[in-house]
Amino acid sequence: MWKIRYRSIKITINCGSVLCLLLFTSRKSQTITIIENNPSLTKYKQLQTLYPDTLTCPCANTTMPYKTFVTLSPIFHQVCSSDLISASWISLLSNSASADVISGTWISKAAQYFGLLSSICQQANLTAADNIHDFFARTFVTSYVLIETDFNIQVNATVKQLTESIVINFNLFNTMTRLFIQADQPIIVSPTSQVVLNYINTTAGNNNPQAIQFKFRFNTISASNSPICQCAVDPKCQGPITFAIEYITNIIGLPGSRPTYVASNYVAPGLINGCYTIDLLLLSTLQCFYTNSDCMNQLFYYINKTYPASTNNPNLYAHALIYNQSSTRFPPNTSVSSIVEEMMIEKWNTSLSFSDYYEACAPSYCTYTQIKQATSFTELLVTLVSTIGGLVIVLRLITFQFFKIVFGLLRTKTNQRQQVHRKLLDRFKMLLSELKTFLSIKVLNLNIFPARIFGSKIDRITVKHLSQWSTRLYLILLSIIFVILTLYTIIQPQTLTKSCSTPSLNFDKNLIDGYSDELDYPCSMISFPYDEYVQIQPIFHQICSSDLISNEWRLNITANLISNLSAYNQRDYRLFLSTNLQFLNGLCQLSMQTVHQSIQQSLSSLFITKQLLSEENFNLHINSMINEAKSNAPSTFIRLLSLLRATNHGNAIVSSYGTYYQYKASVYNTFSTTLYTQAMIYDNNCSCQLNSTCIIDASFIKTNSTQPITVKGLKMGCTPSESLLASTLECFYDQSCINLIQTMAGYNKNITPIPLNITNSRFLMNTTVMNLINDLFIEKWSTIMNYSSYFNRCSPMICSYTYIQQLNSFYTLIYLVGLYGGLTIILKWISPKIVYFVNKIYQRRKKTINSIKPISTIENNVEIMDANNINNTTAPSQSENLFSISSNYWIIDLTVFILVTIGILISFIYVRQERKNHSASTGTICLMIFIIV
Repeated sequence: MWKIRYRSIKITINCGSVLCLLLFTSRKSQTITIIENNPSLTKYKQLQTLYPDTLTCPCANTTMPYKTFVTLSPIFHQVCSSDLISASWISLLSNSASADVISGTWISKAAQYFGLLSSICQQANLTAADNIHDFFARTFVTSYVLIETDFNIQVNATVKQLTESIVINFNLFNTMTRLFIQADQPIIVSPTSQVVLNYINTTAGNNNPQAIQFKFRFNTISASNSPICQCAVDPKCQGPITFAIEYITNIIGLPGSRPTYVASNYVAPGLINGCYTIDLLLLSTLQCFYTNSDCMNQLFYYINKTYPASTNNPNLYAHALIYNQSSTRFPPNTSVSSIVEEMMIEKWNTSLSFSDYYEACAPSYCTYTQIKQATSFTELLVTLVSTIGGLVIVLRLITFQFFKIVFGLLRTKTNQRQQVHRKLLDRFKMLLSELKTFLSIKVLNLNIFPARIFGSKIDRITVKHLSQWSTRLYLILLSIIFVILTLYTIIQPQTLTKSCSTPSLNFDKNLIDGYSDELDYPCSMISFPYDEYVQIQPIFHQICSSDLISNEWRLNITANLISNLSAYNQRDYRLFLSTNLQFLNGLCQLSMQTVHQSIQQSLSSLFITKQLLSEENFNLHINSMINEAKSNAPSTFIRLLSLLRATNHGNAIVSSYGTYYQYKASVYNTFSTTLYTQAMIYDNNCSCQLNSTCIIDASFIKTNSTQPITVKGLKMGCTPSESLLASTLECFYDQSCINLIQTMAGYNKNITPIPLNITNSRFLMNTTVMNLINDLFIEKWSTIMNYSSYFNRCSPMICSYTYIQQLNSFYTLIYLVGLYGGLTIILKWISPKIVYFVNKIYQRRKKTINSIKPISTIENNVEIMDANNINNTTAPSQSENLFSISSNYWIIDLTVFILVTIGILISFIYVRQERKNHSASTGTICLMIFIIV
């Protein structure tokens, strides 16, 4: 009865094992890499549509200039191409008569106005052209062909960053230029200039000609119903612009009558007068010069009336500007300063060519991967057929012995008391002896091949002999090949890929820790601005936020100074007090603006990445970007500052303060005189002609006092700007020094600014302003990086990671069983043929050597020998031995079982710690099948 159960259970287990193997094998998949040689752009786009995640095309040219696939050009404001800035129009304005111009009118400044506007347009054009030329010379580096979307995003981000930097640097130069002009107050003489000569010193002798030194008064702006505004004190001085003409209305009259003069005043819309021509230009609008304004007609009438009579009127006509809302973003009432801040550019024309980029990249091949079933139907069928043989033999041995033991334990043991219990050692020795005898007999007589395999032409004794040798050859080959292939299977690692969907941040960190190099984490959004997950906040020196340089305190402290600053001694610090506070405030504001623009430019740029970065790599990348922003901002600022300082010194600009160069006349003549400039000389015979940084200690000079009062840390010298750069802020840390300044300036209010605190600064008190500027007044940088925000913006929907598994226990076991089945089929077929072929050769050779000896004698000897062997070997096989079995296949099953066991043990010894089984789903299913069976 138990044999019937054994057979049914054996069949069930066989079917379950085959089903499990079928499931495991059918679920296996493999990744196939396909190569496409010399793909065209059309083919690339097709592949990109079909395989967007795995397509890679290495570029033959990894670097290419931007000009290969980018065209970039600015469209400037129409005024930059109008007649208003033409040389003929400016010449016409400059030749207008000044004799008929009423003081304060605009026509005398018109040529300078349009000339400066022309210069700004030329500067903007050259700046854009130079930067575009440099940009086109730069190389775009790419190892692989970018998809068109990524290409457009990345290049557009680069172009945007370029255009923003061009405009920022352009404005920085213009703003810094205005700051130096306001600080140093250079003398600009024009027909209607408010600057007049002031005779302050005359020396004469009996035999010497007169020597005269000149001083110039500061520019002022007067407006109706408003007090006169001193330009040196208030940089925002402004007033209206009028066209005013004195012309004769009654030329022919009675004898002795005088001509009648009539003045015509016309307030120009949008034009605002300023201290300097650049102020006049930037404060004004272009409203006067559009077609919808009558300002141009008034201007032409004004020019015709004031043009020199001795010169032929060229009757030139400058076309007015035309406002078209669809073609300009600047309405007529837009201030020129707003237009200049955009570098006179209406828009940038940008064009990208992906086809030119692809052609320059010139990929020689593309690769993409496909995931398909690792085993086709034919391969699956062959695997199953080859495995069935091994499963049948192994399971026959396992199930037979298992159920034999189980049913033996359940059988009633009637003779249990009569058995003689031998000692354990004696039983073990007897067991080994019987095993040795049993194995020796089985090895000698083992034969698994039937007689029919050698045909019917060979006698029975020879067939048995050949079958035994075939069996031995079969076992030897099976053992050798099986062990070799087993070791190869164990040593050969498997590269596995694991996928996950909608991973969380914590899950991502665990994966990065375990599979940082093999992790594939594509972002659903490949580009996003830095400011969404990075915050950079610079902390500036406290002077930049102190009341000591505020406009309110400056105006209050200088309110009681003499309005005509030229009345002060050239070495009295009250002369420099207002301008130094303005210049220091301007440097602070300009530094802060530069830093914030640099940060904004960096944070508004796109961070482009296809793969999610680990938190460590993310921090490294952001820190690198921040360090680059830190270094770029000061370098540009310092370079422009040095350029302006060198330009001012090289041009020997005469300041209204009279501290740089002075006008002098060696001989005074009532009708004409020649003025020459003489450089000022300070301590240690330092001449401003040779060195613009000549300085002395700042001091206050009291009336009727010969002893000056020194101001700690502050300097005076050739120009107010150079003096401040060489000064320190020591006075602003000392309350008594601040009180001294207030006292000498006549400050009579009770509100006093709080001194600076040295404990809150990394700079020493004796640090010069120039050294502060080198760091843009920055005390420190505060940076916040939010990796979780970056992770959310990246929004990875899937992830995959590859790992190398040395051993998959379940698959290795099934594979070895299938390998045994396949080897059994092949070796059972080939072993008899090898033995038969060798026997043929041996018999033929033997016949050749022993051709005289009859064959019958040899055969009889063989028969006698085989008969003796049979009689000697069959006797033990008939004994009632513990290891007796009804089939010779038992020894083969035992051999295979031992080999499989050894193979598995070697596998676990070779791999001490197997990685976590990532095929748990398949193993679990197979385990459930075995449990059900």
